[in-house]
Amino acid sequence: MKRFGVSLAGLVLPIVIALALGCVLVYVIGESPGEMMKYLWWGAFGTMGNTLITLRWATPLILSGLAVTVAYRAGLFNMGGDGQIYIGALCAALVGVELAMPAYIHLPVALMAAALGGALFALIPAILKVYLKVNEVVTTLMFNYIGLLLTDYLVLLFYFQGDSNKAVEIAMPRVQDTAAIARIVPRYPLTWGIVVSIALAVLVQIMLKHTVWGYEKETLGANPQFAQYIGINIQRTALIAFMISGAIAGIAGGLEILGTNRRFVSRFSTGLGNEGIVVALLGRTDPLGMVVAGIFLAALKNGFFAVERMTNIDRSVAIVLQGMMLLFISSRALIRVFYDLSKGGGKDGRNS
Repeated sequence: MKRFGVSLAGLVLPIVIALALGCVLVYVIGESPGEMMKYLWWGAFGTMGNTLITLRWATPLILSGLAVTVAYRAGLFNMGGDGQIYIGALCAALVGVELAMPAYIHLPVALMAAALGGALFALIPAILKVYLKVNEVVTTLMFNYIGLLLTDYLVLLFYFQGDSNKAVEIAMPRVQDTAAIARIVPRYPLTWGIVVSIALAVLVQIMLKHTVWGYEKETLGANPQFAQYIGINIQRTALIAFMISGAIAGIAGGLEILGTNRRFVSRFSTGLGNEGIVVALLGRTDPLGMVVAGIFLAALKNGFFAVERMTNIDRSVAIVLQGMMLLFISSRALIRVFYDLSKGGGKDGRNS
């Protein structure tokens, strides 16, 4: 209980401090902090419709944060969520548009294609990291641009004969109804993808805590030298972790295309990969924490749409709040490292 309380405080305190400083910022620019908080809550959860839209935004955020978490827990940094989301989305869209199947087969196959596309796209920087020691932060960041531009090129090539002048927008036809994910409430954009995202978070939690692979991955992330000493195949474990991370990001793209958009549209992802890093940090890189952190960040995003409409406060204040939350979470981690070192726990580098 004590450990749970410390973890909860580590999540809640940065949020509270950031919101308090956000209120100070709003007051300094001449607006009412009370009005901001009022409309922030109303925009996120004030009506059933607002709540459903918040959960709609939470769906890809949970998966994006989960993708970062899976890699991070193995000691890897997957910064290529956006590229993997685009590749997964394109694969899902191709299956949804080009193949004809019964609904009970079509949708699962489309989601499997999204997962496979994201996994294979993540495999390339994983191989570079594991076998050539190339920094995965650099490669995955660069692969974001490759994923975005490659999907644009392929859509133009196969659906517009490579002539961008023929395209009002770079987009594919709508996916067939048999591959589409139904909305929970017809009037609102929330689909059953929210159930998929929560189920995957639970599944990853079980895998990490109750399987041999989870033990190997956690050991690799905590201490690679010890993992190798006890006979864990660190190359294989790292490759699998990276591919599962990419697969989850690909599913996030597939759910967006098959559910919300119902077709592939260029640049549909507004920084979901980067926001996944924020979700992972807020959720303390715990799979179930991704659900809470994803809903919170979605509430912040959706709430500030209402704040911008109802007041003179710009939505960019939300970005400032996110940045301050990350700053305080990072500061807490650094304080813990220096505390351990001061107590002598970092002499061999393990505890630090």
